[in-house]
This record gives sequence, structure tokens and C-alpha cells, in this order.
Amino acid sequence: MQFEGMTYHHGGWTRQTRDFQQAIGKLDIALAPLQDTAFTRCKSPQKWFEFASNATPVVVSDCPVFSCVDHGVTGFKARTPGEFTEYALMLCRDAALRKRIGQAAHDDVMARHTVSAKAETWRWAVGRSKSFSRSPYDRVAQP
Repeated sequence: MQFEGMTYHHGGWTRQTRDFQQAIGKLDIALAPLQDTAFTRCKSPQKWFEFASNATPVVVSDCPVFSCVDHGVTGFKARTPGEFTEYALMLCRDAALRKRIGQAAHDDVMARHTVSAKAETWRWAVGRSKSFSRSPYDRVAQP
């Protein structure tokens, strides 16, 4: 298949994080299918973060892990294999849509999901943790 401004190339497999980050930065679109199970509900939306940080539009599974994705704005949420195909083809066929979704995802991840964006939450959590005892022995009254 040929699509506007896109050629298919399979880059193989890499075990090196740096190589992986470079490779995903070259993608036109990405897919992140995930079954909705008790195990996967404990995962983070890391794949979306990685793709979004590279302004790569992504189709994700419509499951709690990807609740941060705004369907049609910062990515597409698919419930079935047919929807994955539909949304992937939409992105493949429309360069302007790829750019708009990818940029919106990038802007969102930078505004709401970086360490800097979460700094106040971390300050609160660390401050709160200081009010808890570090050891059960700290609570024993001294004679």
C-alpha cells in the first residue's frame, strides 16, 4: 500500500533503549493494542507517552490504561480489530490528520505528564510521607 508521504519499512528489533527511542521518533503512526485484563489495568500509558513525546499519532486500545488519551484529539481509541484498522487507515491516508493528532498528543504529554508538570504533586506526596514514621520502632514510647 502507498499513502501520502509514507513508505512502509520494518526496522527490525532492538534491545537498546536509545536505539528504540530513535526508531519511534521516525514513525508516521503507531499502534498500541492492549487487552483489558486485571494485569494490564496495573500498567501505565508509557507507550502513549513515548509516541506522544515524538508527536507520533497513535491508535490505542480503549481500556483504562489509556484513559489519558482524548479520542480523536490526542489519539484514537479502538475497541475492536476493525476499529484499529479503520483508525490506522485514516491516519495513513491523511497527512494533515497525522500532524494534528501527533502535535496535540505532544502538547498534552508535555503540559500534563512530565516530571515538571507533576512537580507539585510530587512535592505534596513527599511532604505527606514525612508525616509518617519510617519504622514501627519509632512509635514505641521511650522509658
